[in-house]
Amino acid sequence: MSLQLSIIFGILMGEMFIITLLVLPLGSNVRRSVVRLFNWTARKPTCNVTTYIVLGLVGLFFIDSFRSVNSARHTPVSNYDAAVNQQAYMKKFYNQRNMYITGATLFYAASIKCIINLINQILRNEEKLSKVAKVEHTTLDLQKLKEEIKSKDVQIEGLKRQLENLTKSYNELTPEEKSNKKDE
Repeated sequence: MSLQLSIIFGILMGEMFIITLLVLPLGSNVRRSVVRLFNWTARKPTCNVTTYIVLGLVGLFFIDSFRSVNSARHTPVSNYDAAVNQQAYMKKFYNQRNMYITGATLFYAASIKCIINLINQILRNEEKLSKVAKVEHTTLDLQKLKEEIKSKDVQIEGLKRQLENLTKSYNELTPEEKSNKKDE
């Protein structure tokens, strides 16, 4: 494998590692930090330019290998010389291998972007869900407090009735005492 293709293969392995890391069922805090790292690198202009240049070169290699595969498809096959046939088949195999590697590299680059966008949406939805859960929790707390207030109101009404009854009974007992006080 040539140096260029070895570098592209290394990029492909790196992309596969990144996709595996993104797809693993990690906690939301770990995912948030990974996505934050990708968003931080996406905001850096040097990272963007480097990524676009590398993907452009990989795209050019893909186009070149695609063209080579199509031209190797139309090479005539000799019925008498096996060495010529073997070389033609080897050339066709190498060109197809190069096309698959560069194509997979381009595909994984696009899929990494899509996966990061999906994870961003998941994290935003989790935040919204936690806010809604907090609101529902406070709503439940408010309902419990309202029920407590109603029960306390009932208790207060009972205490008011008890106070009225006590004052009535006190007032009934007090006329005798009032007359005793007047006699003195």
